[in-house]
Order: sequence, then C-alpha cells, then structure tokens
Amino acid sequence: MKPLLNSSFIVNSVFFLFLFLPNNMFGSLIQVILTVFIILINPNKSVGFKNFSFQLSKLLFFFAISLAFLHTFLGNYGFFFQSVFKLFYLIFLVVFFPIASRSEISDKLIFLASFFIFFTQIAYIIGLTSIVNFIDTYYTSEGYFNSSEIQATSTEIVDLFNLRFGGIYRNSNQAGRIISLLFLILILNRRKKPWGKIAFASIGTMMISLLLTGSRTAFLVVIFILLYYLVFILKKRIIGFIAIAVIAIIPFVNLGNRILDFSELSGKKDSGSFTSKKEFLFSYVSEAIEKRPGDLVFGRFNIDNIYKNYGQRITTFDSEIGYLLHSVGLLGILSILFFYLVIFQKASLNTRMIFVMLLWSITSTVLTNFRFSLLFIFVLSLYYEFKESRSIITSTKHLN
Repeated sequence: MKPLLNSSFIVNSVFFLFLFLPNNMFGSLIQVILTVFIILINPNKSVGFKNFSFQLSKLLFFFAISLAFLHTFLGNYGFFFQSVFKLFYLIFLVVFFPIASRSEISDKLIFLASFFIFFTQIAYIIGLTSIVNFIDTYYTSEGYFNSSEIQATSTEIVDLFNLRFGGIYRNSNQAGRIISLLFLILILNRRKKPWGKIAFASIGTMMISLLLTGSRTAFLVVIFILLYYLVFILKKRIIGFIAIAVIAIIPFVNLGNRILDFSELSGKKDSGSFTSKKEFLFSYVSEAIEKRPGDLVFGRFNIDNIYKNYGQRITTFDSEIGYLLHSVGLLGILSILFFYLVIFQKASLNTRMIFVMLLWSITSTVLTNFRFSLLFIFVLSLYYEFKESRSIITSTKHLN
C-alpha cells in the first residue's frame, strides 16, 4: 500500500503550513499535532533506516539527553517549560527519523512561498498597514523591535538593501534561513526537472528577498549550495573553483553593502556579530570549566533561559553550538554529530547537499529552533536517498 504522505497535495500542504504557522502557542500546538499526524500515517518501513548504525545513533542521542535531564535534576538547576518542550520535541524528531517517505515539494509552492515572504518584507517598506498589523499580532514575540522597519519609509530606495527586513518572520536571520532552505529545495528538484520559468522566477524573487534580509549567513549558505551543485552534481569544477576564488576575495574588499561585508573575518573589524558570539561562547566555557565543569559535559537541559552577562554586547549564545553546549553538553553534541555522520555517510550526493544548511549552526540555529528543526528534518526525510540507490536502479535496468 502506498504511504499516504506520498500524495503530492498532502506533502505540499503540510510543508506550507510548517513554513507559515503563527508564531505563538496555537501555531506550536498545530505544529506538534501535524508532526504526530505525518509520522502516524507514514511509518517508514525502509530496511536502510533499520540498520544498526541508525538505531545506535538514535539510542546514543536519547541517552545523552537523558543524562542532561538527570544532571539538571540532581543539580537542582530548575527546568523551564519552553526548553523542556523543545528538547522533548527534538528527541521525537530524531527518534522517528525519517518522519516522511521520499517525495518532492512543488516548484510552484516554492515560488508562492518565496514571493509571499518577499511581499511581507515589502509591506514594511511601503507601509501596508493591514499586513503589518497582522504580522505584528501573530508573528512577533512580545517586545520585539526592528529598527529597519521604522527607518524604511524614510529611506531612499538605493539604501534599502543596507537595512534588514524579516517580513512575516520579523527576524531577518529567520527569514534568510527559510529563503536558503527554499533555494536548497529548488536545487534538489533539479535532479528530476529541468530549469524552467517558475524555477528562474523563484530564484529572482529569493535573491531580492535575501538582499532585503541583510543576512550574511544566508548569503553564504546559498552560495555554498550553488557551489556544491556546480562542483559535485554538474561536475563544473572549473566554474566552481573560480567562484570560490572570487568569494575568498570578498572579505578584503569594501563593496558598500551589509550582506557583502565580511571585513570581520579578514581582521579589519575588531567587533561584530560573529566576534561577539565567539567571545560570549568562550566566556561561558571558561567560567564553566572553573566553576561547573559538569555543565560542559552533561548540559543543563536549558536552551533559552541564559541569564548570565559575561560583559559582551549580547546576552545569549545566538548560535546552535552555544545553545547545544548549554542544554545537552559535550556528550549531547557528540551524539548529534554521530547521528549526522551516519546519515551523511549513507546518503547520496544529492542528499549530502542538504547538510550545507548546518552552516547556520555557527551564527544561528537549526535543531534548537522549534520551527526550523522540523523543517530541516522534514526536508531531509523527503529528499533522502541512499548512496547505493543509483547503482541498484542501474543494475535493475540492465537485468530488464
């Protein structure tokens, strides 16, 4: 019997909901219900996912997070509902991976989603009050402030790309992360479909939207996805190497645009987003080694509630590495790396391209973000191919 979630309509409808559910308790509840639903109607029976390596990686992950829970309980640190909810949800996603059978997100839906994000960004620029009020009501954390949205209506068009717009996600990095995921799916779809008008229209919309986010991480992730596609899928290695050389020069050139400003990496800038995150993480590690080494090993089962101030301009890790270290410790991080490694090692070249998204772990979040953890695991499930599948298919054709 064909799994129900292989229905193109259901796959695309569920994915669209995952992208744009309201950013509140109601939206989170619907997300959990939908996650349980897709797992229940689509138990993946593939033999490839039942082997020892996959099962061991899941068991080690569960064991590491259980130790984090026990360490927090015995240390009387206290639990926070939001963090506990996220971590149990993450366990659920990992243990039941893959949560859906192989299928494909429609190019038309990719275009619709990318255009919708772009439209909500424009809404703040041109002052579409009804759209802005809707986003502020349903998609904004209480007290959230974005100075770019305030400046937008009085800024010259030529300077808009130096501001940052998150659109429906409000946070520009959140928007950039979703745009890079949509770009990845569009590229993954090319393994079966030729480039067409919808694909090119989607890319055009995404690039403008990406510029409006001002997200340098999103820009780099998109570039690396494209490089991977050129070098490993299309085998255009010369073009890829030229592109890499050009990218390597960017940090040393002032191009007058925020999204292309990587002077922090070249040492021209003493402080910045990346530097602050790095210093905050190092400060946390140094203090933990001195006062609470057990926290580094096991974690404190706490993702979001970081109240320590280490003298930096930020008050949270603002990167997956820090959040994972604080919540599940070094043991948890190693178990997650092992889980990724097993999946990566058994995956085809196409599937391995999905792992470029993990670059977000350096400056933002993947698994420790409630919404994006699901989107990442869902896309990885839908597009997962074993590296042996192509040779098996070829052999079958020869036999026929």
